Amino acid sequence: MATYHLGHAPIELARLTLQAELLRPITERLLRSAGLAPGMRVLEIGCGAGDVSFLAADLVGPQGRVVGIDRAPEAIQHATERARSGGLRNVTFYKGGPDIPLSGEEPFDFLIGRYVLVHQQDPVGFMRLATANLRPGGTLAFHEPDSSLIAPSRPPIPIYDAFNAQYHSATQTALAGKEAAFRLAAIFADCGLVSSEGFCERLVGLENSDLFFLWRATSYLAFKSGLYPDQATSDAAQLAADLQTAVRTVHGQVFGPDQWCLWAKLPA
Repeated sequence: MATYHLGHAPIELARLTLQAELLRPITERLLRSAGLAPGMRVLEIGCGAGDVSFLAADLVGPQGRVVGIDRAPEAIQHATERARSGGLRNVTFYKGGPDIPLSGEEPFDFLIGRYVLVHQQDPVGFMRLATANLRPGGTLAFHEPDSSLIAPSRPPIPIYDAFNAQYHSATQTALAGKEAAFRLAAIFADCGLVSSEGFCERLVGLENSDLFFLWRATSYLAFKSGLYPDQATSDAAQLAADLQTAVRTVHGQVFGPDQWCLWAKLPA
């Protein structure tokens, strides 16, 4: 199965929440486009801090139900506490993965995964386990980043381009399923899913994109410390400020990884 190099310490759970704020508009477009509707039963695989589950809970409403699962007990505890403090009664979190049957749960109408396949050594095998949780005709939707490309800054910004090259090197070492994003349609087909649809968006950092630069800096340092735990890392806020200043100086445009969002259905 997967190896999640970044762990689930409080600092990583906080980074996931920061990431979720940036990615929410894209994931919401995916869920709405894929047909998520009030009253549906939803399963999120690899829920982490719970943000995608909370988004789904908003969309299915009080008559719907959302279950989030993750192998890390720290993540489940954190997500459960957030749901409780937010008064969300239609969300439940369990420790486990797609290979562990959910006791007492009926098949789901809709299954979600975000930034999950990118960590899988066998994305097809993982997906086949995941689809076993869906009812016939149910929908499966995944949002995955493509970290295989290095998009240059415009105009060229040497500091950012050097950072981007180091970021790319770290992710290519850490991500077992780094090709999953641009193979989603093939993975779906290999698992018997039909009628794949989707879209791709690119995250853009401009001179006032505070959240973008903080996310890029914290993510890079998380990968770096996860791969090399004995190596000291610089402060994320300072790194983000340095990158943003370089972009602001030339009124530049920089890019994050492409965000691939695809969905498909099981045969009815």
